[in-house]
Amino acid sequence: MFKGININNAFYKLIFFVIVGLYIIFIANALGKPLVQDDWWNRSAAESIVLTDRPQLFGINRGLLLGHPPLYLYIVALFFKILGIGDLQARLAGIIFFILNLSLVFSLAKNLYPKNRFAPILSLLFFGLSPIAIQGSLMIDIDQNLLTFSGTLFFYCFLRLKNLAEKKRILILALIFFSVLCSKLSLPPL
Repeated sequence: MFKGININNAFYKLIFFVIVGLYIIFIANALGKPLVQDDWWNRSAAESIVLTDRPQLFGINRGLLLGHPPLYLYIVALFFKILGIGDLQARLAGIIFFILNLSLVFSLAKNLYPKNRFAPILSLLFFGLSPIAIQGSLMIDIDQNLLTFSGTLFFYCFLRLKNLAEKKRILILALIFFSVLCSKLSLPPL
């Protein structure tokens, strides 16, 4: 049915950048919206890392925000240190993770279905235009940003490294899995 259509890497790149462009158009209006609950708590804790070197929670009980490991908070704090403190800078981490995750989803589809030329395009469309994924990328939260990206990165490397020597493969996958755990699982009570 589609044998006459030549889909090459340039076409895939075009589709990828069109989806990223549409994503930016979709989020443009939402970037100025106010933060709510978890967004504000995580932004506040990341700001406190910049100001005090600790993920403190301002405004409630002034304790440490350690419901989850602070890896994501330190990533947001890094954006604050580079770009200044603000809501847009806090959301930028999620936007970057969304675009990186989009490229991983695309690569996974290409690797899982090498003979199906449309699987990568469909993966870009389904993930890249998913209202839940788009909305989640704007949240200053671990689940839709760092956790989704690191989990997808683990599966991508699991498939891509299958021909690597077993010891190297296990070491790389263990380090990536450790990053997945560091992005979400809580530490023992402090």
